Amino acid sequence: MDNIGPYALPTDASVRLINAVRDNRIAYGWSIRELSRRTGVSESTLKRFERTGILTSDKLLVILSTLRLMGPVVAALESREHWSLEQHERYNRKAWRDA
Repeated sequence: MDNIGPYALPTDASVRLINAVRDNRIAYGWSIRELSRRTGVSESTLKRFERTGILTSDKLLVILSTLRLMGPVVAALESREHWSLEQHERYNRKAWRDA
């Protein structure tokens, strides 16, 4: 059951994303204030994101781009490794019909 809303608890995926953003920010030696300066995303928004995972997609994309994480995220999204067997079969049936 997913919680959607301002008090949603982070899911496993969002926790991994939060950790990747925080770890990369720290690896660059940047404080939240510095990441805010570089992205234009307010410090309070960045703090909330690192605590809850809540962030609008436009701000997330700016942060990922600034931290040079866009490539790995896009590659992961384009990969079909995480698909279930049913998703692979459905995709292959459609690709066969469309060919």
